[in-house]
Amino acid sequence: MPIVLLIYFFNSFLLPHGLLYSALLTPVFIYWIWKYNSLRYLILPALAIVLFDIYHLSNGADLKSLTVSSGLFISAISFCIVSWNWLSHHTDLKSLMSGLLKWNSLFVLLALVTLPFAFGRTLLWYEVPISQGIASFPRLKLFTYEAAFYAFLFAPIFLYYFWCIILGIERNWLMIKMAIFLPLVLSLSFGVTGALALAMGIAALVFWTQLRTLPSIKKTLLYGGSFSIIFLCVLVLVYPENPIFDRLTNIFQGIDTSARGRLFESFMFAFDLANSKSIWLGVGLGQIKILGHDLIINFYQYEGDFADIVRIPNAMGELLATYGIVGVIFKLSLEIYLFFKHSLHTNYFNFSLFLFVFIYQFTGSYLVNTAELLLWTTAIFVRFPELNASYFKSE
Repeated sequence: MPIVLLIYFFNSFLLPHGLLYSALLTPVFIYWIWKYNSLRYLILPALAIVLFDIYHLSNGADLKSLTVSSGLFISAISFCIVSWNWLSHHTDLKSLMSGLLKWNSLFVLLALVTLPFAFGRTLLWYEVPISQGIASFPRLKLFTYEAAFYAFLFAPIFLYYFWCIILGIERNWLMIKMAIFLPLVLSLSFGVTGALALAMGIAALVFWTQLRTLPSIKKTLLYGGSFSIIFLCVLVLVYPENPIFDRLTNIFQGIDTSARGRLFESFMFAFDLANSKSIWLGVGLGQIKILGHDLIINFYQYEGDFADIVRIPNAMGELLATYGIVGVIFKLSLEIYLFFKHSLHTNYFNFSLFLFVFIYQFTGSYLVNTAELLLWTTAIFVRFPELNASYFKSE
C-alpha cells in the first residue's frame, strides 16, 4: 500500500512541474521487468521509438528535445508494464479499491479541515481561474499538481463503487455515494465529469436490458434524480451567478479558452504542425514546444510566464502532431483490438472505464501521461468478477 499510495496520490508531490517519482524509479522498473522476463514488452516499443527518432532526426528534429522526450516515453512505458504485471498478479483487488477509497476520503477530510488556512489551500487546493470572467476559487487537487489531473486519477475508484451501488453489491450506499461524488464535485473538472457522464450514459444504454430488472436501479434513479433536481433548484434560487453556470455559459458561447483549446484548437495546431514536416509521420517527440512555440503563443497572445508554456492539451492531438496519421491509426487500432481481445464489453467496470479513457484522450491528457497509461492498464487487464454483466444476466 505505501508504494501504491506514492504512485497514486503523491507521484508529483514536492517535485518540479513535469517530474514524477514514477520517472525517477525507471531503473528499478526496468530491473523488475527484466527479473520477471517481460523485457520483450519494453524492447519492442523502445525499438519503434528509436526508429521514429532516426527518421525525425533526419528530418531536422532537435536532438536534445528528441532524446529527453524519448527517454520520458520509454519511462512511461516501463511504468505501464510494471503496473500491468503487478495488477495481473494481485489477488485482492477489491481490498485495494477499498484502501484507495478510504485513504482518499481521509485526504479529502484533511483538505476540508485545512481549507481556511493558507498552507492547506496551497498544498491541497488548486486556485487558477477556470474560465474568462470567473474569479479563481479553491478546487480540490490533493497532492497532485492540478484539479483535473486528480479527478482523472479518481475515475476508476468512482466507477468501481458507482457500479457496486447500482448493482446492489455495496450496502453502505449513502456513505459510499458521499465518498465518491464529493471529490468530483470539489475538483470541479468539467472535462473529467463530462467524459464520465458520457461513458456511464453509453454503458447504461448498452446494459439497459439487464439493468432495468434490478431493484436497486429504481432506487438509484429516484434518489439520484430527486437530489439533482433539488440541487439545481437551490443553486438557481440561492446562487444563480455560480461558477458552474458561468462556465457552461462560456462554453456554449465559445469563449471558454480551455474548452476550445482541448476540443478544437488542439487538433488545428496538431494538423498544422504535422503537415509542416509529414502529415503521416509527424514532427517527432519533443518538437511541439520548438516548432509550435510562435504559432501557439501568437494565437493565444500569451505573455510573461504563459509564453513559456507551449503544449497541445489533448493526448490524441499531441499524438497527431508527434507521430502523424500513422500514430493515430496505430493507437486507435490497438485500443480496439485490446477491447475485443479481452471482452471488455462483458464487464460493467471495464467497459465504462475503457469508454471514459477513450473519450478523454480526445479532450485532455497528454502523450506520455503515466496516469492515462495506468487507467488504460486498469480498464483492460483488471477484472472484478462481481461486476461481470454475464453474472447478472444469468441471475
